[in-house]
Amino acid sequence: MKLTQFLKRQALHNKIKMNWKDAATVILTCPNKNAAESWLSDYDVLMLKRSSNSSFYPNNYVFPGGRIDKADCSEKWLDVFNSIDSQFIDGFKQLKVQQNDGYRSPLFSLNHDSSKGALSNEVSFRICAIRETFEECGILLSCNKANEHQLEGLASPFQFSTVSDVEHWRKKVHDDASAFIDMCSTLKCVPDIWSLHEWCNWLTPTIAAKVFSKRFDTVFYKTFIPNIPQYAQQDNNETTNMIWKTPEGILEANQLKEVQLGPPQIYELRRFLNFRKFEELQKFTFNRRLKGMERWLPLVAKTSDDKMMMLYPGDRFYPQEYVNKGAGELINIPHTYSEMLKIQPPKLNHSSRKNSEPYAITCNYEPPYGHVKAVDTSVENLKANL
Repeated sequence: MKLTQFLKRQALHNKIKMNWKDAATVILTCPNKNAAESWLSDYDVLMLKRSSNSSFYPNNYVFPGGRIDKADCSEKWLDVFNSIDSQFIDGFKQLKVQQNDGYRSPLFSLNHDSSKGALSNEVSFRICAIRETFEECGILLSCNKANEHQLEGLASPFQFSTVSDVEHWRKKVHDDASAFIDMCSTLKCVPDIWSLHEWCNWLTPTIAAKVFSKRFDTVFYKTFIPNIPQYAQQDNNETTNMIWKTPEGILEANQLKEVQLGPPQIYELRRFLNFRKFEELQKFTFNRRLKGMERWLPLVAKTSDDKMMMLYPGDRFYPQEYVNKGAGELINIPHTYSEMLKIQPPKLNHSSRKNSEPYAITCNYEPPYGHVKAVDTSVENLKANL
């Protein structure tokens, strides 16, 4: 490679490394009364398979979501909300998180780019997540009355008359995000932003800039629906398959290499292992919805015996200052992996793997803001303890 080509590539990498796109995603959960007796959970989680042509983690299974669009922040939404029920606008304040410790996710800073729109980021990121979910799997989380349900209740997917109606609007919204505004106005409904509860925030690792030439700062929301709409399916464009499985079932499929998962998906699914019952997870999510969250930036690390890891906040060797910068290079740990695990008191929160094996989570970290840690017990051991 010529020097000029190398310098151009390096400059592009540095630009991507320090510049990322904002995004939002939804973790949909639905009761599963027919779950196999060998599973711990009585609920399923929705995951979609990215297309092999995707420029970002192709073939991986992810939660539905995507980049925020300027249409998600448009003042036209105020007219839609107000025209359907004048009490909707006043309900925006129910989404405001009171977190004043200085560690609130930068996505919700008043100085953040997306805040320059007519809507607060607490509103616009939820609209984004609902729009992207509709595009990718056809499920429209909506409501048409301000008091239609309690905050802790189940979300109600819109009931389309025909599959052709769903596909008509999915195509229009996919081609132009502003069509989502027109669709809601026509259907006389609004995105049910109140059914989406803050769950976590992940920033793509710096190393991804070298592999995929892009990074995302993504807020993850959690919501619950009573059943799976019959018309729900992948879009066969950005996504090529859709699965509803228990957290254990998805993790086992990952262990068997039937599905590919990234570290954030594995970590969040392992958080769900703390909850056996759908109602328990629903209650927990509601009770901590306004407690806040911090940004998590995974950092690549290597021990003296060449064990590769992803470090997360709370691990002894995680340098907190990298979160504020949003970037960090390879961290060399001056211990073997076995020595690292024995250091007292143990402060562990990382994932590791050998070669191309699925990531294993090691965690004894109790996260802040009333959240739960990831369960690092293997699926095999979970089954053995039933």
